[in-house]
Parts: sequence; C-alpha cells; structure tokens
Amino acid sequence: MIIYNTTFYVPKELKDKFIGFIQQEYLPEALKNNFVNNPRLARVYSENEEDENFSYALELQANSLEDLEQWNYERGDILQNITMQRFQQQVLGFATVLLPVEL
Repeated sequence: MIIYNTTFYVPKELKDKFIGFIQQEYLPEALKNNFVNNPRLARVYSENEEDENFSYALELQANSLEDLEQWNYERGDILQNITMQRFQQQVLGFATVLLPVEL
C-alpha cells in the first residue's frame, strides 16, 4: 500500500467552501479510475485556534507505486486545474508519497 498525502493551506474564510469542494468535486474526480481509494481528510492540528488559516491533509491510498503514477498521470493535472479554477492562488497544496513501515 502507498499513501498519497496532499496538504492544503486554506484561508479561514474559505474552509467551508474548501471542504464542500473536496467532498463534491475533488474526490469524485480523484476516485474515478479506481487507482486510489480510502480517502481521508483531516485538519492539521494547531495550538493557535485564532490563526487566520487552516491546513488540511487529504490522504488517498494506492495499491502500488505504478497505480499511483498512473493515477497521477490521468487525474493529477485535472485535479490541479479544478482546484486552481475554484480557488485561484488562495488555496495552496503540496503532495507527499508515504510508504508504510511495519512496526
């Protein structure tokens, strides 16, 4: 299993719009070709609740690096374009590929 994590930096005033976007537009597009599954969204913890911005981590799972590469080839640009069209440069994201370690 491979974990694909994208962390998004979201202005506080856009948090509800962003979560709705993830649920209604981003995930349906991301899950279209069945190369990734098990989506999870979490807000990154911050001790300062008065902060003007939030960070959200979106996790998707793939069965292999090959599946993830194919998903990124087929869906990556589409998802980036959809996000940019919706939020311009107000929402920024960066992705990390994680390999689980057995404990």
